[in-house]
Amino acid sequence: MKLLLTLILTALLAMFISPVMAKNSLESPKNNLSQFNLPEFNLPAYSKVYDDQRNPFNDATAALALAKATNRQVLIEVGGNWCSWCHKMDTFLSHNPDVYQTLHMNFVLLKINVSDSNENADFMKALPPVLGYPHMYVSSANGKMLLSKDTAELLAGTDYSREYWLTFLNQWSVENYLLTEQATLTQQKLGSYSVLFIKSFFDKNYQTPDFINKKQQSRRHLLKSAVGMGAVSALATFHLSAKQQESFVLLNKKDPWLTLDATLNHLLPESTTGPSAIDINATAYLYQVMTVQPTEQEEKDFILKGVGWLNSYAKSEKSQTFSALSFHDKEQLLQGISQSRAGRNWLNTLLGYIFQAMLAPPAYGGNPKGVGWQWLEHKAGFPLPEKGQRYFELPPRANIIKLTRLNYQDNES
Repeated sequence: MKLLLTLILTALLAMFISPVMAKNSLESPKNNLSQFNLPEFNLPAYSKVYDDQRNPFNDATAALALAKATNRQVLIEVGGNWCSWCHKMDTFLSHNPDVYQTLHMNFVLLKINVSDSNENADFMKALPPVLGYPHMYVSSANGKMLLSKDTAELLAGTDYSREYWLTFLNQWSVENYLLTEQATLTQQKLGSYSVLFIKSFFDKNYQTPDFINKKQQSRRHLLKSAVGMGAVSALATFHLSAKQQESFVLLNKKDPWLTLDATLNHLLPESTTGPSAIDINATAYLYQVMTVQPTEQEEKDFILKGVGWLNSYAKSEKSQTFSALSFHDKEQLLQGISQSRAGRNWLNTLLGYIFQAMLAPPAYGGNPKGVGWQWLEHKAGFPLPEKGQRYFELPPRANIIKLTRLNYQDNES
């Protein structure tokens, strides 16, 4: 049995899908766009700087009124003067006036401060979860939340991408959003439902997302691949800075990460026979998948929606959130959702990332000190990828996964 598990898990090494923290948090001077020589816009103060003294509710009311008067959306940017990537974003905008202009022609920018001095907790609890900083939300002028945007998706390597930014801004402009919304309503009338419209694991309208179908179709090719890994003693380990560790610990104390952590730890609990989800850094690994790796938005939406579905089910059955339940009650609920197609898809998605966290090189963020390999008595090859050489950091033509798939197709023809 252990041999079979070893073969299955070792095959998953080919995926190499675990990112590292891309966002640093450092104390820095105040972010202030007015210092840059940019196209002229009469920006309100709340669009220029993070200020822990400002009232976010008053600013939001003003931003919505301005957006309505000028036929724009509201772009909420959450961060702080401590956030190095917030400064990097301002610098990027200063060097790309066309992006800056497109932003302010189509959006009213509302900067919300989140810092030790003022977390603006009352305001933030009304928003979807923050995955990292800076984080963005798109709202209509009527106050309808349209999008929660992880700014890591706007990166190409270690720099913000002009192309990604312009695509994002144009896609969510008032004009293009209205066209997209009309198309979505048409799809709903025809019976095609996105996971965003599904209310629970047991919703009869649920359809298996495309990203799961794609993974199932590629599994036969994936299981035929072989990967050389490095000796455990020579591993280049992955480390979080003190600020990053603190930030992740705080995120882990509230949803969605509180529930995801509880689920991962239940799926691979502490045991005398092998490493647990905690031992392999499964939650931190998934955090990297959600915030750094170029993961499809559909998959991230599905994972986050599953958190809401699970907690709704827990409250209806046990009158508590999932993370607060006993081991027995958690097991009962997970067994329950596994009887639905949506529940099976969600659990299998998380199990897949547990396997990857156990087997990927430590440079990807999981499998610290090769603990998963040691358990499987697996001798890894050499050399190992280091940060900067992982698959998602390579040039497109050097993408190992794409090249491997091409080789399989050639061999089978």
